[in-house]
Amino acid sequence: MGAAAFVIQPSSATHHSHQHEEEWLYILSGRGIAEIDGEELEVGPGDFMAFPTPSVAHHLTNPFDEKLCT
Repeated sequence: MGAAAFVIQPSSATHHSHQHEEEWLYILSGRGIAEIDGEELEVGPGDFMAFPTPSVAHHLTNPFDEKLCT
């Protein structure tokens, strides 16, 4: 098990899937758009997302003017 914090700068994105490890994301600050298996959802502080293995592709985009911190 591991833990990591990361920041997605404005106008940036992540896109990936997992075959061997789960991922949990908790939004600390900022807002973003999560695309999960083709569905888009706006996320913000306090939102939690979990991706069991094997997971569907997921994409977290920050189209807003402030940093998105997880």
